[in-house]
Amino acid sequence: MAAAGVVLAHGLAYLVAFPNPQRRAAVLGDTGHGYWSVAVALAAVLGLLVLAWVIARPLAHRVAGETGPPDSPVGGAGALGALAAGQVGMFLVVEIVERLVAGTSVAEIWHRPEFALGIVLQVVVAVAAYALLRAVDRLARGLAKSRSIVVAPRRVTNIVVSLDVFQTSRVGRPGAARAPPLSAAR
Repeated sequence: MAAAGVVLAHGLAYLVAFPNPQRRAAVLGDTGHGYWSVAVALAAVLGLLVLAWVIARPLAHRVAGETGPPDSPVGGAGALGALAAGQVGMFLVVEIVERLVAGTSVAEIWHRPEFALGIVLQVVVAVAAYALLRAVDRLARGLAKSRSIVVAPRRVTNIVVSLDVFQTSRVGRPGAARAPPLSAAR
């Protein structure tokens, strides 16, 4: 989630610091942001994967028949501090690397309005991301505890894969019939 937060806050910082799209594009081009569209796409995927994991974790715990809720992946206030500090640190590294790639002065970033704004926005986005993760975690845990979700017992299925055919057989089912692979039947 920190990677997604860094990209979101980074983009917001440039959007606020340079509201004129042409000026913003010029600054981004001059400061080594040629990779930006890839970073945004990757950040979106990572953020969605984290949310999916937070949602799926308690539901999978319930389906597996385990008693009691799993530990929260979100953590406490220490996790919020770690998320914010991680985002600020990652933002600093990204800005330095961007300047090095662009061949501009690294020392100048300390005097740039988008950098100071970026630091503040990293913390704001980290707090918002943490609140979102906590809310999604609570919702998923509540859903997993709900009696409206019926979990039917399942048998474990062993899947045997060959180059010619996919075969399945039920483990623990005496006398389960199995066919030969297609290559042997020809």
